[in-house]
Amino acid sequence: MYVRSNSKFIASGNGIFVEGDLAGDRTIKFSSGTYTTNEDRRFAVGIDNTEEEDEDFGSNFRVISYSDEGEYKDTPLSVNRATDYVGINSSKPTSPLHVDGDTMRLSGKRTISSSTEAGEQGEFCWDDNYWYVCVAENMWKRFPLSSW
Repeated sequence: MYVRSNSKFIASGNGIFVEGDLAGDRTIKFSSGTYTTNEDRRFAVGIDNTEEEDEDFGSNFRVISYSDEGEYKDTPLSVNRATDYVGINSSKPTSPLHVDGDTMRLSGKRTISSSTEAGEQGEFCWDDNYWYVCVAENMWKRFPLSSW
């Protein structure tokens, strides 16, 4: 199905379904032009062709990016259907959040004013002087940051 419109496209009722053989292409593709050639491809979202087995294995969700020439570049986002693990730049995540890269960024600063400030276990934040980790409900620990 190709959809071209100068106004919005509305799907009503039960939504839009992308069906196909398990080994086939079950994606929605976005292009920069008329999609008459592969060079127009920019992104695709859908499910991969991993064979389905027991325990919800297979047919994993993914977002695919393409180069200016329409060639596959990367899978910047994926979700494993069996585990619900999310991959950032990883098509095979092995933990609840799997980031394949050497840097993560938490852009906003937050100062924890006391070790009993409200917080949930596993939260972390930072300011100019400390890195804070909530180790239990309303129980924070911090360690100092220093230059070297």
